[in-house]
Amino acid sequence: MDTRLRGRPEAPVDLTVPELAALATRLRLIRLNEGKGITYAQLAERTSWSKSQLQRATSGKVLPSEDLIRAFLSGCGASRRAYCVSELHVQAAAAVARRAKMAKISKTVPKPEYVRDRADLSGALRDAWAHGGRPAVRSMAQKVGGWLLPPSSAHRILRGHGLPHDLAQYVAFLRACDIPDGEIVPWFAAWDKVFGPALDVETVQVLLNEAESLYFSWKAVQQTNNEGFRPRLVA
Repeated sequence: MDTRLRGRPEAPVDLTVPELAALATRLRLIRLNEGKGITYAQLAERTSWSKSQLQRATSGKVLPSEDLIRAFLSGCGASRRAYCVSELHVQAAAAVARRAKMAKISKTVPKPEYVRDRADLSGALRDAWAHGGRPAVRSMAQKVGGWLLPPSSAHRILRGHGLPHDLAQYVAFLRACDIPDGEIVPWFAAWDKVFGPALDVETVQVLLNEAESLYFSWKAVQQTNNEGFRPRLVA
């Protein structure tokens, strides 16, 4: 038996994040096979990374950087392509990002049906943002279009200093918080409670695309109890 393989056994790979575990397991196999059992101390001598950094990369607890992986493979005399390490790293990075987003998600579920006034609507919108993982305002703008939801407008809404200036921006904000169109209908009722009926049909059809059809469907039901319905757009 190669003396380099003697000593205290490695701790088991952490399986909390399966994608990270798969990457760590693959790196361990490369060290044993391609690297012929090279120790982490020896591997550190061949790279610019420390022994502890290399060990953490194969623990399954952290996502190693691409630079570290390149050095790890080079030190073991292996290629990234041979073991599909690049694909595993992409999958692990995506899994870590998902977990990070989930960690930010508030357990407080927004309840637009309880909105009574502007303050309630402001709070509900901020709850929707928190429940959506607290996305950055620039990310929100990129997702739905900066012309509909500029970062400055999203920031103003999130600070509680104002509400969306029209229905188009309102729906854009909700979409940026990952609220699907199928769940936007209760938010229309909240808007009407605060601002009254609010649609200029021709304008909103251009701005909202498929979302306005949800509003029209909901409004068709509501109009039977509201003879004085007069459409408008701006709050």
